[in-house]
Amino acid sequence: MRTINSFKFYSSDILQNLRLFIFLLLFQIVLVFTISVEFYKEAIIIFLVFLAFISFYYPMINIYLIAFISLAIEGQWIENFVLFRLYGFNWYLIDLSLLIVFINLLLLLKNSLEELIINKLFLSILIFIIVVMFSAYTGIKNGFQFQAVFYDFRGFFYYLAFIPAIIILSTKNRIINFLYFIVFIITLKSIVDIYLSLFIYEKSFDIETRQLLGFARLTGYNEIVYSLSFISSFFLIIFSKNIYARLLFLFTLTISLISLFLSYTRGSWVATFFTLLIGLFFFILSEKSKINLKKIIAVITGLLIILFILNLIEIVNLDVILSRIKTISINRIDISNLGRLVEYASALEAFRANPIFGTGLGFLFVYFSPGIGPVESIYCHNSYLYVLSKMGIVGLISFLTILYFAIFPVFKIKNRLFIDRFYSIAFILILLLISISVKSFTTWHLNTNTFSPFIGILFGISIRIRDIYLKEYGR
Repeated sequence: MRTINSFKFYSSDILQNLRLFIFLLLFQIVLVFTISVEFYKEAIIIFLVFLAFISFYYPMINIYLIAFISLAIEGQWIENFVLFRLYGFNWYLIDLSLLIVFINLLLLLKNSLEELIINKLFLSILIFIIVVMFSAYTGIKNGFQFQAVFYDFRGFFYYLAFIPAIIILSTKNRIINFLYFIVFIITLKSIVDIYLSLFIYEKSFDIETRQLLGFARLTGYNEIVYSLSFISSFFLIIFSKNIYARLLFLFTLTISLISLFLSYTRGSWVATFFTLLIGLFFFILSEKSKINLKKIIAVITGLLIILFILNLIEIVNLDVILSRIKTISINRIDISNLGRLVEYASALEAFRANPIFGTGLGFLFVYFSPGIGPVESIYCHNSYLYVLSKMGIVGLISFLTILYFAIFPVFKIKNRLFIDRFYSIAFILILLLISISVKSFTTWHLNTNTFSPFIGILFGISIRIRDIYLKEYGR
């Protein structure tokens, strides 16, 4: 008998997601080909017709497609797969996706309103968007380029993807299937990236830059996606009760581990390790921690064995990992870290000039980066300093409030992790948000317009998780 409390691995769930993924993949290939031959108008028409037709019959396609495009752009899955770059055109696919989604929700307004959940996280996001709008007005008033202001604004405006996420991901099974879908998307991307890194690209992806920074290889850009797959696979192995499910997630874990190594990015390594520690800490707090201690030890032991084997066959080099980690310290700082410190100083200087409301969206960070030269960038390699400098203390407080309410449900569900399959998946999804938040201390994932739709979806899922928990267990 199939029950929500069992955590067996059901082939029907996987086949359903695989069918949807293949459909999206074929659509994306057609779209990429259309763009590659510079039929941009035709590509837009194909995209709109596709969304308008399919989304009315299968609402989940809206959320899946937004996540697919967001992860594909940020991780450059599309570019790697077809071996060329699309020069940013795919960013506008997110605009079109969200537009179609909201049009659909308006056409089904009565049903949409019934599914909405107004809570503290919902209100905190809306308040933050108002602060963002005020900051955009400040940027325009200060004479910043409109294009730069709009670029910054769009990075936070996409958080509104949380609204369709609440409405569409309205059941336990839909949220469970969403995580599986994400893991398989990233795994396929990782397989392509590993192949390209090991057999197609030179060991130095960009010879001058990589030699300067001391990197050996590079898989996909913005390797945060590998971290998301690694964390998900690690805990799915622990939660799974079916041997075939464990073997499948052991495979996705191995692929993610190789991708993380080949990315040679310390920020993702640290964020992944820190998030795993947080997850294991909540296991200790769980009522069933003693029962599952053996399983946790077994997974960690298996991971170490895989790491040893990969090092033995020279796919992973432990010496390189240690040498990269050592450069994190102040005593052995490298050019990459030094450049970030100079960049952070520029952001703090902008904050001191306008501490309450910030300089406004559209502000450019201007500084001299060692080894690179003069830099003028709209981004900062720290989402929190980015918000603080452009939106001031008011913006940072409202920003941190969102993260607090989005992560808070993990404290509610910690004692249900090994009882109900849904709360196991919910726990993993919140951990993904924690990982992105940690990684954003060294990069811009919380504010880039290519990744924020996915973050918005995670916000919506967090709202839905809390609502489901309150209905079942109360406060």
